[in-house]
Amino acid sequence: MPMFRAAAVLLLAGVLGLSNELPRPSPLQLGETLPPLTGQTITGHSLQLPEAVHGRQAILIFSFSRAGGQQEQKWATQLSKDHAPVVIYSAVFLESVPRLFRPLALAGIRGGMPAPLQNRTLILYRDERLWQQRWNGLDKNQAGVILLDPEGRIRWITSGPFSESLGRALEKQIRASR
Repeated sequence: MPMFRAAAVLLLAGVLGLSNELPRPSPLQLGETLPPLTGQTITGHSLQLPEAVHGRQAILIFSFSRAGGQQEQKWATQLSKDHAPVVIYSAVFLESVPRLFRPLALAGIRGGMPAPLQNRTLILYRDERLWQQRWNGLDKNQAGVILLDPEGRIRWITSGPFSESLGRALEKQIRASR
């Protein structure tokens, strides 16, 4: 009899469309506060966003793959030259990298990154899928870029490689968000 009840419950769950999957997170939206993002920097320090940016504007660059990481580096390099008063953070997701290769990936990231940015680069080994869903269809081979206002709210969002036109659009938003 207990086996019959278990089968009935599973059948009912299937008929009702219930599953054990968690609900899809809401996508990142302009004007909303960035959901908490916590991890360790390349240098081993704990960092929690958006709390770390409180009181300052910040740019947060996401990458989910090696190709996305190359775009992230281009964005970070260009923005650190052009937007010195704005703090730049990066979130690099390595959850999908096999554990055996993570030290190599981390060494490659560290080697190609200026020392000042290493303290502001989160290395994340979990919640990769959750954040990809929050990016609402972002190609994992592209970088995602967010401008946060001093309260941690999203003021500008884009994805893809850096371009001069995107840099100008970001500059305009930085001035408008002060």
